[in-house]
Amino acid sequence: MSENAARGEYRPPCEAVGHMGESANYDGLERRVCPTCRLYFDTGEDSDTVFCGTSCRRRYEDGLRADGGTDKALEEVYQDRNLLACALAEATGAPSGWKPDPESPDEWAIVWIQTPMGQVSWHVPRAMVGTDQLGLHPRDSEYDGYTREEKNDRLAAWAKRGCPY
Repeated sequence: MSENAARGEYRPPCEAVGHMGESANYDGLERRVCPTCRLYFDTGEDSDTVFCGTSCRRRYEDGLRADGGTDKALEEVYQDRNLLACALAEATGAPSGWKPDPESPDEWAIVWIQTPMGQVSWHVPRAMVGTDQLGLHPRDSEYDGYTREEKNDRLAAWAKRGCPY
């Protein structure tokens, strides 16, 4: 046992507790995974603590990972994801398009593809669709009630077959 573990400071990496979920309640304590160092820590049920310590909070605010690298800004990641969803909808030849999100039509659009496995869709910023740059066309479709997990299963099965249509 290491000196840190003897003092009760040891926290195994999140992979060691991966089967416990990122948030689990044990005797009034809530186990959380620090988004910076990926170690878990226990905190009170009502705590709004997100990081295992002040240094990890500071590293997160500075965009630093535990390995010393920097994370892409969340906006960059979503921009990449949104462009990929739009490109996939246009490139596959499957029936696809976009429609305004009924709950916030000026802010969000729904890009959808009707695959042989069923419909898949993504919310993207409304300003991204309907421009000549992407080539997507406004078309309505009926949502068939799938969950995010079902969508991902459909997408994976379609990709495994080479995205034929």
